[in-house]
Amino acid sequence: MTWGWTYSGIVSLILGLVATGLVAWLVYWMQDKDQTALKGVVDRIDDAVREISEKLAEGEQHQIEEDSGEIAGEPTTADAASPGNAEEYVRELKSRGIPLDYSKLRWSKKVRADGDGRGNLGWFVDDGGLKRYFIHRGRKTLVRPAIPRHLLTKWEEVTGKDPREIELDYQTGSGKGSHAWFVRTYAGDTWRIGTGKGSVVVAHLDE
Repeated sequence: MTWGWTYSGIVSLILGLVATGLVAWLVYWMQDKDQTALKGVVDRIDDAVREISEKLAEGEQHQIEEDSGEIAGEPTTADAASPGNAEEYVRELKSRGIPLDYSKLRWSKKVRADGDGRGNLGWFVDDGGLKRYFIHRGRKTLVRPAIPRHLLTKWEEVTGKDPREIELDYQTGSGKGSHAWFVRTYAGDTWRIGTGKGSVVVAHLDE
């Protein structure tokens, strides 16, 4: 049984469609209205969609933490090179059609706020390319996209922070198009990481 991947994908799609529909309606309705007011309404819609996406990510993380008991043979250090039963993780990824070069996998263990590597909070995996994924195996299995490598690297450069400080990473859309990513640290700070005109822009959100 799987959870998170399909549900989150559907919800993200719905959120994207709803937001797009609302914006289109507002543009039509406010053609002759003040453009500053229109932008303010659109910004509030974007904020509402992000907040919903963050709540979904929080719920997902809560379920993982409830299913984070130690697994026999799993490494307990934060800098572990790979899961103890990596072949089982690979089977899970392949069964979902995750497009990675499985001969070049790189793993990174998700750790707790204090950097403690004990417990089963899941793993990030990539093949050296731009795409990254997160997988958690416990009583149930979750596989989802994670913030891409180049966006994560830019966030590190701009903030000087370590990826292990990240509690949540999530998007407000899915599919084709340029959808911004958001990361929230265990300290409670949130950043928006987006692309535009060939560059990556990292912006801290003032809550």
